[in-house]
Amino acid sequence: GIANGDYQTDEDASLDMYGAGPKNPSYRKLKSRFNQKLINNLFYLDSNDSSFSEYHKAYYAAHKNYALCRIFLSNGARNNFEKLAKSTLSLCFKYEFTRLSVLLLNDLISHYIMNRNAKKYNESFKLLQREQEILQQSIRTEQIYYSIAYYFLNETPKIEILTDELKRSIYESMHIAKHSSNFNIKYFNFLTEYYYNLIKRDHKAIINVCEMAEDYFEHHPVIKPNVRLSIFLLIKMEAYLSLRDYDNSKDSYAKALNYFRKGTNNWMIINEYYFRLLMHTENYYKALEIFLQVTNHKRFMYQPAITQEKWKIYEAYLHYILQAEGHNMDDTEDMGLRNFRLMRFINEVPTFSKDKAGANTAIIILQIMWLLMNKKFGAIIDRSEPLRIYRHRWLTKTEYKRENNFTKMLIMLEGKSFKYPRVKRAGEKLYEEISKREKNIYSEWEILPYELLWTQVLKYIRE
Repeated sequence: GIANGDYQTDEDASLDMYGAGPKNPSYRKLKSRFNQKLINNLFYLDSNDSSFSEYHKAYYAAHKNYALCRIFLSNGARNNFEKLAKSTLSLCFKYEFTRLSVLLLNDLISHYIMNRNAKKYNESFKLLQREQEILQQSIRTEQIYYSIAYYFLNETPKIEILTDELKRSIYESMHIAKHSSNFNIKYFNFLTEYYYNLIKRDHKAIINVCEMAEDYFEHHPVIKPNVRLSIFLLIKMEAYLSLRDYDNSKDSYAKALNYFRKGTNNWMIINEYYFRLLMHTENYYKALEIFLQVTNHKRFMYQPAITQEKWKIYEAYLHYILQAEGHNMDDTEDMGLRNFRLMRFINEVPTFSKDKAGANTAIIILQIMWLLMNKKFGAIIDRSEPLRIYRHRWLTKTEYKRENNFTKMLIMLEGKSFKYPRVKRAGEKLYEEISKREKNIYSEWEILPYELLWTQVLKYIRE
């Protein structure tokens, strides 16, 4: 039923098979047993499938073999264990599965002690010491990465989080990576350097880290880690986008897209960046095409609620800019874009409304632009004082300079009585400030450039 598309939900399946809701005990038992069968079938995946890279084939085989080694040992089949463990160990050394090699070497050492094989014991013990040292360094670089990545769980971190202790850890990671050729150590250090520069808002340094990572992954003698390479292409694309280097951002998108299957999380993310690129380069119909491609994909409904909300904000900006530019909205409805209602949109993004300095600012700006376009000046006046308070409370820090300046420009509309000459003159210095490309980095929530929005503000009040 699932494979044929007959069952889309638990309700569909339970009603069809048992004539009851999904809490029915028989249905729950069936679902549990079916789930266990699916898990068991993972051991029979065909690793020779063309979708598996050589690295993933080796990863799958090594871990499956280790499970078999433990089963052999627990059943006393020591000869079978030794033969499989040694061949698996060779695979671990080749592809740098250090954690697994330590586990296998421990089991082999125990096996050689029982068999009183001193020569093989000594050989294995030396290998174990080498692998343990690599593993300790690998674990340390991972811990340092987690300690800096942790700050990105809930909000964009500030430069203040870079305590002396955290800085020392970051430099320690760089030192370990500099003197190691281990793949895992290099990978986690690249990520640590990325986050370090992201906190500093140094996007040029981020691009440099990405290019070093790209060069390392592309020229690794054995491992061809397409997934990890693609992550850094994705990061580089966003960094170029933040710097408004649209050509290089587009090049990174084209290259990274080759590594992502449609419907995967990374495919969704990279198309999110591409959508923003298209909006910034005024390619609105292509942006609409990408929006529909992502949101109509069958895997979109399984994306986290926060991701779905983000695309609702993108949808609202699409509606606004297409109408502002005079496009025929009947054509967009024919393409699949639903009708837009402002209050419905606000109710659909409760999570992002809590992100005061980021997404919620984008939501507020969109509301005001929408009201301006529809000549609802009274509603804008009602929002002016709350927006002034909001700006002072949430947007005064350096990293929100663009948002601060643009909301200040919107606030002055009421003070200047919406009179075109007065507003234009009062906004000139702030407009000049937000137009300085070398000093202004776009945030992810500047979905349409503030320079463009300001020209539209002037157009509306002039009319």
